[in-house]
Amino acid sequence: MDLYACGSNSEGQLGIGHTQDVGAWTRCTDGERAFPPHGWMVVEIASSATGTLALCERGGDRELWTCGRAWPGRDTSAFARVDTLELGITGRLVHVAAVWDCVYVVERVSEGDQIWALGASNAFGQWGTGPSPAQRAPAWRHRVDVRCMPDADAGPWRVHAIAGGVRHVLAVLTSAHAHWLVGWGHARHGQLGPLDARVVHAPQALLCLWRAGAHAPPTHALALGMAHSVVTVQQHGATRVYLWGSNKHGQLDMPGWAWDECGSTAQHATVPQTVVPACMWRTTLLHVEGRVQAHGADLHAQTRADGWTCHGTLCAGSEHALLLDVQGAAMGQVGSG
Repeated sequence: MDLYACGSNSEGQLGIGHTQDVGAWTRCTDGERAFPPHGWMVVEIASSATGTLALCERGGDRELWTCGRAWPGRDTSAFARVDTLELGITGRLVHVAAVWDCVYVVERVSEGDQIWALGASNAFGQWGTGPSPAQRAPAWRHRVDVRCMPDADAGPWRVHAIAGGVRHVLAVLTSAHAHWLVGWGHARHGQLGPLDARVVHAPQALLCLWRAGAHAPPTHALALGMAHSVVTVQQHGATRVYLWGSNKHGQLDMPGWAWDECGSTAQHATVPQTVVPACMWRTTLLHVEGRVQAHGADLHAQTRADGWTCHGTLCAGSEHALLLDVQGAAMGQVGSG
C-alpha cells in the first residue's frame, strides 16, 4: 500500500520529499522509496497545521513516522521513523491525533493508556495538563492528565478513540465498567458540551456513554470542527447524535430529526439509522446509510457532497472532504483544497 498526498506543503507536511505545494496526487516517500515501507500499513494518520503523523503496523509491530514540522525540532520533508523511546514512550502505540499546533500520541501500558501532547503552545489548554503544568524537559512534551472520570479508579482505562479540532480535543475512555467521553481545550463556543468555560486546561468528563449491564458496549465516532463537535453513539441499529458548539454557519442545522435542545449550544437526537460524522472547520458532513448530508458554510463548495452516494469512508479537512469507495478509490473532492 502506497500513500499519496496533495495540497499545501510549505513545511513538508505532505511527506513527498520537498516543500513545494502540489495540486495532483503525489506518492509519499521516506526519502529513498515509497512510503510506507514494504510490509507496513498506515492504520491511523493525523495532521496539524505544519506536520503529519502516520501510525503504521507490520504484523504485530507498530511504529510512528512523521513529516513536516510535527513538533519543535522535528522537521523533515519526507516521512521519517520516530524513536519513541527518546520521547519517553515505552508502550504499544494505539492512536494518533492532532489539533492546529499540537499532536497527540497514545501508548498502551498495563496501568492504563497514556496520552502524550507534543507541541510548543498551551494557550488554549492543548497540553491537557491543567492551568499550571509542571516544568519538564523538553518543554513541548507533556503527559495529558486523564484522571477525570467520576469513577476514575475503576480502570485500567483505555483510549478507545481520540480526535482533534482546531484547538479542542475529545476522547472516549473505556474500561470494563463504563465508557466516558472526555474533552479539553478551547470551549468558548460550547464545543465541549456541558462545560461552561472559555478554556479547559485538563480533560473533563463530559458524558457517560455506557455502563456495564445487560447491553453490550456501543460503538462511537467523533468529529470536530473549528468551534463545533459531533459525537455519535451507535447501538442496536440506532444512533444517538450529539451536536455541540457554534451554529453560526448552520453547521448544526440538521432538519428532519427530533432534536432535544440542551441550552443554546447543544442538542441531541436518537435516530434509527447508522450515522458517521465528519467535520470541516465550519461545515458538518454526516454519512447516513450510504448517503451524505452536508450542512454549514458553503463559500468554497463545502456542502457540494449533499446527497452524494457513499459506500466507503468519508473524511474532512479544514474546507475540503474526500469520499473513499469500498474498492479504495477516491470518488470525489468537495470544497477548497
